[in-house]
Amino acid sequence: AFNANRALHFNIRFYIALHYKRPIRACYSYWYMTMAHELAHHLVSAHNKDHGFYTESYAIQYFPALVELLSTLQ
Repeated sequence: AFNANRALHFNIRFYIALHYKRPIRACYSYWYMTMAHELAHHLVSAHNKDHGFYTESYAIQYFPALVELLSTLQ
């Protein structure tokens, strides 16, 4: 995934290579953190402590909803 002009882009080939025929929960958690990382780039372009702060902030804010979703999956 990458962030260009404040738009998130994901590579379907990379997704298939990583997650095809793998547990769905691992897939959701992996891409959840990838999105948090890329969304942080809307606020900070460098990979520094500020970027880490915003990545963590996104992850913490929405993590309970992800856990609830994952608990409903088989």
